[in-house]
Amino acid sequence: MSNINTSMVVTAADRAATALHAAREAASVGKPAFCIALAEMGILTDAECVSSAKGEWPDGFTGFLEYLTPAEARNAQTLWAGSTDILRMDGTILALAWWFDISDDDLDLIFRVRGDFADDQHQPQGGGGG
Repeated sequence: MSNINTSMVVTAADRAATALHAAREAASVGKPAFCIALAEMGILTDAECVSSAKGEWPDGFTGFLEYLTPAEARNAQTLWAGSTDILRMDGTILALAWWFDISDDDLDLIFRVRGDFADDQHQPQGGGGG
């Protein structure tokens, strides 16, 4: 019988998951780079990419607003209009990712989260972002 408490053992996988969570919590990207990434994914048109980078709510996001309460829709549009940086773990961004079926791995690429799943050759190209 062993006296080792295995519930206290931290594995490499545990450390990697903790590091990934911390990286996601800290990750942000400039709104222009985020919009370019969405355009490259086919979520925004070229015109929507330019106008949304300037703070306008994209027409392609209209259906998403219907999913929200009126107050949430107002807040989402207002925060979008005034933001310069987009946070990886922001509730609205996570809901948009769910709405548009953007995977966690794709979000990690957009937000330049580092790990086994992301490398420099897969980073969205564009300028102006964080």
